[in-house]
Amino acid sequence: MSDGRPCRHITHQYRASGFVQSPFYWLGADKDYAKAALTHRGQYTEAFALQRLTEVFGAGRVYKGVNIDRSKGNRLGEIDVLVLFGDRAIVLQAKSKRLTMESRRGNDLQLKGDFKAAVQDAYDQAMECAEALLDPTLHFTAADGQVVKVPSELTQIFPICLVADHYPALAFQTDQFLVRREAPTVLAPLIIDVFTLDVMAEMLRRPMRFLSYLDLRSLYGSKVTIHHEITLLSYHLKYNLWLDDRYDFVSLEDDFAADVEIAMGARRFGPPGKPTPEGILTAIEGRRLDALIKAIEAGPFGPMIDLVMLLYQLSGNAMKELADGIDRVLEAAQTKGSSDFTLGFANTGITVHANLAPRPEAEPRLEAHMTLRKYSQKADQWFGLCLSPATGAIRFGKKVIFPRKFDGKMNQLANQLGKPPRPAPTVRQGPKLGRNDPCHCGSGKKYKNCHLVADGG
Repeated sequence: MSDGRPCRHITHQYRASGFVQSPFYWLGADKDYAKAALTHRGQYTEAFALQRLTEVFGAGRVYKGVNIDRSKGNRLGEIDVLVLFGDRAIVLQAKSKRLTMESRRGNDLQLKGDFKAAVQDAYDQAMECAEALLDPTLHFTAADGQVVKVPSELTQIFPICLVADHYPALAFQTDQFLVRREAPTVLAPLIIDVFTLDVMAEMLRRPMRFLSYLDLRSLYGSKVTIHHEITLLSYHLKYNLWLDDRYDFVSLEDDFAADVEIAMGARRFGPPGKPTPEGILTAIEGRRLDALIKAIEAGPFGPMIDLVMLLYQLSGNAMKELADGIDRVLEAAQTKGSSDFTLGFANTGITVHANLAPRPEAEPRLEAHMTLRKYSQKADQWFGLCLSPATGAIRFGKKVIFPRKFDGKMNQLANQLGKPPRPAPTVRQGPKLGRNDPCHCGSGKKYKNCHLVADGG
């Protein structure tokens, strides 16, 4: 100050960044240890991913270091972390590479090279491994020697590419540089760092919540511009990630992340704040419908996973209507011995029976009811649940899916069944509809003549 030299104030943010990043360069400068340091970074990244995903899906569904072999001595690749949940799979490939100082200075060629080493290579490996899961002739063995039995018909495979630490502008660089390719049942990749995985595993601690976010992210992520994945995750937790087909581009500002930042702070460090943001995590918490979803998560199989994935895409009004309907059915069945409830959506629906009839009698009755409702509403598919009146537990679940075609007998029976219920809204909270816009439920009616009142308009 007194000698006239300029004084630069160094903020806490830069000090913290220096403490975190400097050791990487110190270890890298040690030529004798640099290779071992990078190996340890990779091992830690894989171990961290294994730990966090195990907390979500359970130890019996998560595998580390899965080798893919065609025959003895003919190894095709390795999956760093594999999750198998019913007929869904997550393939996670981890990389310990990071953005170099030369890239941070603006060297475009080096920037692309760093991205290839940190992300593109991981994505290519993830795609190769995902496709291998669909080959029944291959053998899969975890690092501990356990034989991994891959379901014969996987319906969705989610690739995740994980980098070992904060990677500046990762979402933007992924949009600009990632060379993608398509494969059957393999969805769009999620490119994140370990910190984002930590937050996802903390906030989406239930298997179906986690998978639902990956599913919606793959559907709508290409339409969204964000600076960081936490922004989109926070938006999802509050509103349920959904974008109307009319919109090609949406930009989300960083302030959407505030709810997640407050929740993580409250959970990890204890300052005042809501540990769970209001939104999809609290909508049906503690209700019978939530208990049914937990039961499906405990013993997942394809059709019921499909059902939960559908339920997690519903609007708040439709979810509440379904939860209320299940409560009414169980209460009525406790008095009368049996009851049923049906709720239709845009191109699907669900029928719930509650009774104590023997399964050989109850199952065909439910399936017949489902088939009639599907035909009546001209839907592509229909779901059904049979519940125990005494406990509310799931006795069994069904799904019917087949092309609709006119059938005189079915038409007569459907008419006798009564007027199908008005379709409930399937969309999440999103852009406001005008009174004369087509209703979001798919009925073809104007919004003012359909769900305007139900939506609180």
